[in-house]
Amino acid sequence: MLPELKSALIKNLKEKAYPVFSFPDSAIPAASLWTASRVWVHHFREIGLKAGDRVILKIPESPAFLAILIASIWENLTLCVLPPNEDVADKVAFFDARLSISNSSDQPYNISTTDLLNPDKNAVQARETHNVPTENQLFIVRSSGTSSNGRWSVLSLKSVLSVLNSHLPELSIQDEEIILSVLPWHHSFGLVLDLLPALLHQVEVHRITDGGKDLAQFISKIYELRLVRLNAVPLHIIRLLEADSQILVFIHAGIIGGACIPEKLVNELNESKMRVGYGQTEASPGICLGGVGHFHPNGLGFPLGCSVQLDAENQLYFKGSNAFSGYWTEHGFIKNEQEFIPTGDIVHYEKDGSLSFDGRIDDKIKLVNGREIHPLELENKLLKYFPELIDVCILTTNFEDLALFILPSSPSFKLTEKDLPTALGSLGSLIKHTYYLSPSEWKKTPKGDKNRIKIKETILSE
Repeated sequence: MLPELKSALIKNLKEKAYPVFSFPDSAIPAASLWTASRVWVHHFREIGLKAGDRVILKIPESPAFLAILIASIWENLTLCVLPPNEDVADKVAFFDARLSISNSSDQPYNISTTDLLNPDKNAVQARETHNVPTENQLFIVRSSGTSSNGRWSVLSLKSVLSVLNSHLPELSIQDEEIILSVLPWHHSFGLVLDLLPALLHQVEVHRITDGGKDLAQFISKIYELRLVRLNAVPLHIIRLLEADSQILVFIHAGIIGGACIPEKLVNELNESKMRVGYGQTEASPGICLGGVGHFHPNGLGFPLGCSVQLDAENQLYFKGSNAFSGYWTEHGFIKNEQEFIPTGDIVHYEKDGSLSFDGRIDDKIKLVNGREIHPLELENKLLKYFPELIDVCILTTNFEDLALFILPSSPSFKLTEKDLPTALGSLGSLIKHTYYLSPSEWKKTPKGDKNRIKIKETILSE
């Protein structure tokens, strides 16, 4: 497996002009990136790192990030890629890492320099570790936590290559095409399906380092480049369309994943060249991929590169070579022993064989009388029936009845006594409390989904 990836990196980087990565303050072509990665390879060897040693990486997305990533793959290290809010010292102890690379630590085992393309030659002492090396484990990355319970997943070389091998033929990336990269590289979606494919193709990559928060800059870059491939979460597309309803004509390919496709996006996306993707960090992260311009509300696409099955509650399970190796916990590496891995997602099959999302197993509400409620189904009905609503959330605060939280487009919007029974039938009678929230009170996850736990906490605290 490793020789296969090494050969691909040599073929695509050594003495090549493309891929070229352009950042706001710098750019680096393939040949220079290859040279920089060799400097890091030699530095890792001088420090005494061995295959399977865990290395913490917490630096901005930059040419140095790319060089360190390639060198880590070359030396068969396990790269623990940290989000910006993680503490380096805490995670060195947590992962029992031998080395950290960051600009926020002065420990003897840390490499910190203003020029990370040319690491300091000052003495760096690798830590003594207690856990065994994690050889052939490529990355340890944190899941975004669909249910606010993010965990650290260990992704093997085999699992990552499996997803690349299943997805890259479908994506049909062409030589010298332009990729606009906005997904975070510390998450599996951005790392495996955005960054690695770019490294393995002769493309031009333009990196937006703020995650698309500066919307004017985001749109300006699309217009400047004219025709781009863009992988994104639905929130990116919603914000782009709100600012410019014609923006999708400049996106010729890309995956939308990481969260549900809301109904208000479907018509626009069905006219686009994009496709839906679905996966989890535990799947490295590929489970499903949809057809180009084929969208429906909450659609996930067709299983790709793995086998899937549903249990009695319609929870989706997957198995295959894309499966993660296990979790890293406070007790060290906990190996995955399950053949079929539960996703926690409740789904159903469409007539064409694709899958659609119905909710999370941990969002399901079971009332004290034994009745089970899937809130997403009711929420979708309300959003379809009342176009004045931006979003809704159904929860229970007492497990006896339901509470409805509403984010209206206008503060004057109010439901009448007959509205809920009309929209929801008999289930409308279970809603005993209705709360109207402002945009500042409407809590969201980093993906842009409603954060059920935070919304509930806000009301309970009041």
